[in-house]
Amino acid sequence: MSFDPEVGDNVVLNGAGYSVEAREAGKFRPFQMQGGKAIVFKLKRVSDGTLWAFKTFLHGFRGEHQVASVRRLQKVAGMAGLKAASQIIVPATDPSVTEFPEFAWAVLMPWIEGKTWGECLNDVVASGQPISKDQALAETLALAKLFAELEDKGHVHCDLSCGNVIRLPGPNPCYELIDLEDMCIAGDALPNNTTSGTAGYGLWGVNSTAVPAGDRYAAAIIILESLALATPYAATLASMEGIFNQNRNNPKDEQRFQNIIYHIKNWKPQIAALLESAWTARTLEDCPRIGEFVAELGGKRNAVREETDKGANINQGDGGRFKQEPPPIGTKTGTALPPKPPAHKASCSGLGTAQPPITAPGGGASSTKTTASTPTTQTSNTGNKPQAVPVTKPSPPASQPAKKASSSKDSELSPLGWAALFLLVVGWYLPQTRAWAWTVGTLGLVAEFIKLFG
Repeated sequence: MSFDPEVGDNVVLNGAGYSVEAREAGKFRPFQMQGGKAIVFKLKRVSDGTLWAFKTFLHGFRGEHQVASVRRLQKVAGMAGLKAASQIIVPATDPSVTEFPEFAWAVLMPWIEGKTWGECLNDVVASGQPISKDQALAETLALAKLFAELEDKGHVHCDLSCGNVIRLPGPNPCYELIDLEDMCIAGDALPNNTTSGTAGYGLWGVNSTAVPAGDRYAAAIIILESLALATPYAATLASMEGIFNQNRNNPKDEQRFQNIIYHIKNWKPQIAALLESAWTARTLEDCPRIGEFVAELGGKRNAVREETDKGANINQGDGGRFKQEPPPIGTKTGTALPPKPPAHKASCSGLGTAQPPITAPGGGASSTKTTASTPTTQTSNTGNKPQAVPVTKPSPPASQPAKKASSSKDSELSPLGWAALFLLVVGWYLPQTRAWAWTVGTLGLVAEFIKLFG
């Protein structure tokens, strides 16, 4: 018989009575959330009224190995953000297993009241407005400190994502982590974990996050998401599943990342450098240590970096490996050009509406043609060595005055050139017109350049 409870149903686990709870008071449907390995129910212990999460594992993930997992997690149960590590196993010999076989090796853990990080992202979508930069920085620092403490102590969550991070209620940001079964504990043998991370939070090409640097990339993505909530088009970027569907190999995700990083570079350039370093990393070890984000956010580090990581960090100040690009055309120095407002609200699962600015082609120094009689040289193949043969260009006849050098006015774009450039910009912002707009615009610019310099 499968466990399919109603609100208020009672069940006895390890000799203690529990009642099935709804997610919120006044609701009539029980809380029931299914993941890739287990189903979680919300229970209340009858004896003291405390709330518990009851995690029953799906067939194939259910077994006696959960006992070892519970014992391992007891070592970190006192750490900040790891309340869910205090777990109680339901053995296969428990009488409840006779009625509900999926209860075998199930786990009870304290209920973490709050919203998942995905729900926090969705709140911004629902409001239609970005959060303030001060709030975004506070949320980001709280997240970064939690992730950095794990890495500094040698622990790895292995699956940081929007569904496994819980924000506790209250004005001050405070977070807890859940789904700890595959967590790597410092000093223990690495578990048989083959997960590459949740989609959108896993580095391309990585097969397992059960390594000391396993949380770096996912932590960087969550930090980016938190900062992105303060950008102008946050409501069209976020969703319950996060901001990214995959990683940099997905063109839409790559373009979305560039849009977000454009805003962060003008706000927090050093953090933008760290984020881009993680986004383009080939391995998890290539990603910046999470503590580097804490330092840039103004947080105090509690642990000293390993000697092997010294010298590999991003340089500070103007000498950093990532320099801020010059302001785009049409802006004052140091002032960011906001993207063009969207014509319609885009789907959260698709490409964000805000795009990086487009700079006009050119910008290099132009050369001036000279028709005066000046000596030049050309080579002739006489023997094995080329010899310079002086060549003198004839002066123009007296009746035909020499052609003047092109003036700056002659090198300006004509209305046709500006129209072509406009079509390129339209094609960038409106994908549905991109094919014809870029084709016509490109042809127009080619014709314009031939006219100017041909």
